[in-house]
Amino acid sequence: MKKLFSHLTLAQKLTSLTLMITAMSSAVTLGFVYFFTVKLNSQFLAGEIKARESIIEHAYVEPLWSFDQKQIEAVSKSLISDNGFSYIEAVRVIDSYGNVLYEKTFDSERIGRIEDYASKPFTKLGSTKIFKGQEHLGTVMIAFTSQGVIEKYRGLLAGIFLFSILIVSFTCFWINLYFKKHLSNPLNALLTHIGEIKNAQFENHYYDNTLSDELRDIGNTLNFTAALVKKRNDDLKHHSENLEKMVAERTRELEEQILKNINSSRLVAVGEVASGIAHEINNPLTVINGQLVKLQRQMKNYPQDELMTTPIEKINLMSSRIVKIINGLKLISRDGHSDPMLNFGITNMIEEIKLLTEMKIKSLEIDLKFDVPEYEVMVYGREVQISQVLVNLINNAVDAISGHEEKWIKVSVVELSGNVQFKIADSGKGISKEVQEKIMTPFFTTKGVGKGTGLGLSISKGIINDHGGKFYYNSESTHTEFIFTLSKCKGEIKAA
Repeated sequence: MKKLFSHLTLAQKLTSLTLMITAMSSAVTLGFVYFFTVKLNSQFLAGEIKARESIIEHAYVEPLWSFDQKQIEAVSKSLISDNGFSYIEAVRVIDSYGNVLYEKTFDSERIGRIEDYASKPFTKLGSTKIFKGQEHLGTVMIAFTSQGVIEKYRGLLAGIFLFSILIVSFTCFWINLYFKKHLSNPLNALLTHIGEIKNAQFENHYYDNTLSDELRDIGNTLNFTAALVKKRNDDLKHHSENLEKMVAERTRELEEQILKNINSSRLVAVGEVASGIAHEINNPLTVINGQLVKLQRQMKNYPQDELMTTPIEKINLMSSRIVKIINGLKLISRDGHSDPMLNFGITNMIEEIKLLTEMKIKSLEIDLKFDVPEYEVMVYGREVQISQVLVNLINNAVDAISGHEEKWIKVSVVELSGNVQFKIADSGKGISKEVQEKIMTPFFTTKGVGKGTGLGLSISKGIINDHGGKFYYNSESTHTEFIFTLSKCKGEIKAA
């Protein structure tokens, strides 16, 4: 049964079930009617025979008393008739001695066998004794049947059943349309909507105001559930994005703090070494400068001799230069993160950078050029940190081109309308796109093992960002070029 109905829709199943139940109900009802009709037929036949006994007795008294054979035959023939409903189908007349005076059946093939009608359906045998006074004249046997009535009634019931099936089929056709419109199609729409919710499509797809209250309530409940699930998903997505942002922000802050700690530790170590070197060098320099002062005083008492004055001047110049280098080294090696933001000129800063990088650049035969305006350019920031950025970029350029045939580095300073732009370019042919994406990442380096920590560019970018400027690699340049910007000086510049 399940296999039979498995391919049908819900509306077709309900319609088929309605048709089957109605057909079975009609069949059972008509069966009960037919059963009780047959049951009552036996009583009907007995009543008919009882009612005809007086008529038969009255009709046969005279023919049997006078023993008139013709009259017996005439009466017997009048009893056998077919009215299509109930009738006497056979007659047997017996005298008081048991002799058959007359026997006639409606079926000519059964003449002389009235007993056979006892087994015939819807037929009953009756026997009426004929008396005149106290004298027994004979017996009349009849076979009374209602087969015609039952057959016609059975045919009528079959017609009623077929007609009821036709009416029910016609009714079920409209029931199917009704079920399909108001039950099957809405349920399919609900199932489709449930599938959309399952596939994370939470829009309100389902609403039909013509449906019953129950299905409409289910649809509205589904829409409410979909909206609730969508809100929960959106909230989870929002919280997830916020969590990712918080994690990324905390990671960035942690990396920056690590960079600052590493840079501070490195600068402290370098500063301690530089201070020690400066202390050790300052003592001999003090002695040298003291002796130079004595020589210069003594030279005043003697005629000027170029063989003496020229070396003394060179010694004095080199001593001053050593002092400047030591001061620049001490300045560049300390952590200027806590220094206040001030206006400062870039000229002295550039000169100190030249002194710090000159020896290394000359030994590698690299041409270092500075394209700086002749007038003093003032910027706003921490001079120590900006010096560290420039020295780091120059050192990176030196490391990158030290093995090239063409070796040059150019530092340009351009004063723009709102800021000052620093460009550090070298003779390299640029950086690949893959490296460009990672070059600002902390601890990423293209240098060999032991030659780089991968902190220089990320620290430099962090310093410039803290100054409110921009730090980036110029991918449009034909050579390797880094650019950063600083704000111009703020407020009035006091004369020194």
